[in-house]
Amino acid sequence: MRRILTLYFALFAALSVAAQSRAYKIGDLYTEEGKRGVVFEVSNDGQHGKIVSVEQSHDWVKWCTREVRDKEFDMMSDNDGLANTLKMRAVETLEEWQKYYPAYAWFRTLGEGWYIPAVEEARALAAVAEKVNATLEQHGYKRLYYHLWTSTEIEGKQQIWMIDTEYNATYMSGKSSMCCVRAIAQF
Repeated sequence: MRRILTLYFALFAALSVAAQSRAYKIGDLYTEEGKRGVVFEVSNDGQHGKIVSVEQSHDWVKWCTREVRDKEFDMMSDNDGLANTLKMRAVETLEEWQKYYPAYAWFRTLGEGWYIPAVEEARALAAVAEKVNATLEQHGYKRLYYHLWTSTEIEGKQQIWMIDTEYNATYMSGKSSMCCVRAIAQF
């Protein structure tokens, strides 16, 4: 019995190491940990990186409605969309928050671990949009829409950065303007 248990644990350990040793590259489809996305940033060993969701918001959505556009969340990080998005969770205490913050409401439907990219994360995505789009199309998903929201606010201006994925250019946009949303996650 002891030999069987030892063999079982050794086999389990070997399978665990093998499962963790998959090396990803930019443009790979990622389907682990309950997430489905396309790799757009990866460490040198291919073990860690970021994915963009295969799902995109339906049509264009507002960051927020005119009624709440003056509210700022101190989402000032250019590089950490997760930190920005965590600050945004404050809206969930408002009655009918989904109505007032449609971009955020859509992204929350994806589940835990996803967030809206900061402006520099969105630039990294736009820089490899051609590879990401090829994978998305190959697997029957929509290409990245060319105008996507980021989670980086522009201090004191009631505006937020958006990215043009076709030209890898960023623009300031009013929070009640319309763009699409793609979420990202780390692996």
